[in-house]
Amino acid sequence: MSTSATFLAVPTPELGPGSKRLEVDCKWSRTRVWWTPGELVLPERHVVSVLLQKHEDQCGRCNLARLWERHGDPPMKAEVDRLHGEIQTRMVARHLAGRMN
Repeated sequence: MSTSATFLAVPTPELGPGSKRLEVDCKWSRTRVWWTPGELVLPERHVVSVLLQKHEDQCGRCNLARLWERHGDPPMKAEVDRLHGEIQTRMVARHLAGRMN
């Protein structure tokens, strides 16, 4: 995880007012999402956070720390990571319940 990725937000007015193509690119992978503000109101930082997480899950080789700080929502990521860990722990506990060595 030594190579840094880059973030790009490109306006896409043909998709509607305020629409953008959001992209994370590294030497191994490129991840894109298209964001069009509408009835579902999400802050752009949350949409970018989804993009960053998607890239992290698909690529897993580049360093996204700088992009999380500049464009994402680090507290949201921390909470999602915490909840994911808690869910994993509960699933393992449920699987092991009643088993003996």
